[in-house]
Amino acid sequence: MIPTKREDNNVLLSLSSEQWTKEEQSDPIRLFTEGRLIRIEKEAAWLLSYEENIEQGSDEVRTRLLVYDAGGIRLIRSGAMQMDVFFEKGSHYTSNMETPFGLMEFSVYTNEACASLEKDGGSLLLSYALSFNKREAISTKIEIEAEKLKGN
Repeated sequence: MIPTKREDNNVLLSLSSEQWTKEEQSDPIRLFTEGRLIRIEKEAAWLLSYEENIEQGSDEVRTRLLVYDAGGIRLIRSGAMQMDVFFEKGSHYTSNMETPFGLMEFSVYTNEACASLEKDGGSLLLSYALSFNKREAISTKIEIEAEKLKGN
């Protein structure tokens, strides 16, 4: 459970994502959505959260990114897809993820995990290689820009 004592701001998020394998590269995805940027002093972290639909017509997925002052980013997804992964540059992590297709083992190698956040917004970069069930890795790069909404 994430503590509730916080400094809370609504933000406009600009998210861009690219994925590729050795064989192919998908078109970049870019979306804009509203989210929340919350300072959690007890965790010494910023929490960036937003909701998204993975596929049109599917249930929503709630995404939360905890950005720790000491380094590292924790990605927590709940809803139609569930995932809890800690990213730190150079780290390798293996776990299981609940998907609409059942439980899948995944492995993550983090190339980059950095962020610069403050109460009015900031940016986040994640770059990692993800493989499911010990198959070929899919490389992913996610960039997020957060800007405080007017009137907040």
